[in-house]
Amino acid sequence: MGNYPSSEGRQLVLALVQVVEENKTYLSEIDGKIGDGDHGINMAKGFALVKTKLGEREVAVSEGLGLIGQTLLTEIGGSMGPLYGTFFFANEPAGKGQTTDRRKDIRRNAARRSHRTGRTGRSQGW
Repeated sequence: MGNYPSSEGRQLVLALVQVVEENKTYLSEIDGKIGDGDHGINMAKGFALVKTKLGEREVAVSEGLGLIGQTLLTEIGGSMGPLYGTFFFANEPAGKGQTTDRRKDIRRNAARRSHRTGRTGRSQGW
């Protein structure tokens, strides 16, 4: 997806919505191998809600990621809502004018979330 200046949060959010929508069938297929196969459906539902809540307004990247996190956390059940909602909250960039090319931060935070999931839920973690 590239880099997004902090002021272009709307563009980033809409790009994420599009990626999830385009891949919902695949996400459900891979979830079906280990679970109930509804992961892509729930993700698409959550991101469609994000798009509706975003409306026509412009947002900073931090606000856009916060909107995704809050929506997934409060509107989507199962494991997807809390896991991805927390992930997006943890990856809100701090400070205006920064770009979101924070791959190292995102990988580090994903590893932390994986560890916490193992402690919090019944999974064994990685």
